[in-house]
Amino acid sequence: MKKIILTFIALFIIPNTAVSADKDYSFTYLGLSANYNEDISYEGEISLNLPSLPLYLKGIVHQEKTESDGMEYDKSSNTLAIGIHGSLSDIFGSVSGGGITLDLKQVLEIYGEVGLNKWELEDDSSNVEDGNNAYLRAGIKIGDASAWEYDIFVQKTKIADITKDSITGKYSYSLSEESNSKIGFNVINHFSDKISYKLGIENDDFSGASFSLGLRYSF
Repeated sequence: MKKIILTFIALFIIPNTAVSADKDYSFTYLGLSANYNEDISYEGEISLNLPSLPLYLKGIVHQEKTESDGMEYDKSSNTLAIGIHGSLSDIFGSVSGGGITLDLKQVLEIYGEVGLNKWELEDDSSNVEDGNNAYLRAGIKIGDASAWEYDIFVQKTKIADITKDSITGKYSYSLSEESNSKIGFNVINHFSDKISYKLGIENDDFSGASFSLGLRYSF
């Protein structure tokens, strides 16, 4: 699956990376998408960039049917995270070669997110298991934020046990050794000033490969 993702990256990005963008990448938007992995699942996402800061808040709601170790589950999850983003222009400025100049501020943007993911699994017998995950995601945005944009990312979650001391009222946190990893690639076409569509492919350790199609409204 990772080879398929790398092939998609090569086919979509290489012909377009020489295009210079005329606006910055947006981290303020509302997105809805349908994901296919044997069954169709749905995801809602909202991202709000903080004024005058390279920080943003993100919330994700996800509903899916998934299978693991021969068992089928209804899985729901809610994620709340804070992200930071920035370009490499402060270090490299721009790169020139062969008569082409790339403005790295508008062609390449890196980002990272950290947060908490609350999940619930229900099997066919209505047995419910729930928990919390520590959430970490990092990625690179490449391309033209006014036309074709490409988002390459890796994501990890770890089960986090959160307990409250009945005497002191303080919370304590511990992380399990097991982690769930995801690698993905999104193609985003900004066909109007506010509205975009997204095509995605990703591979998750728990639920396997999936494809997605979505709409995004920037505000």
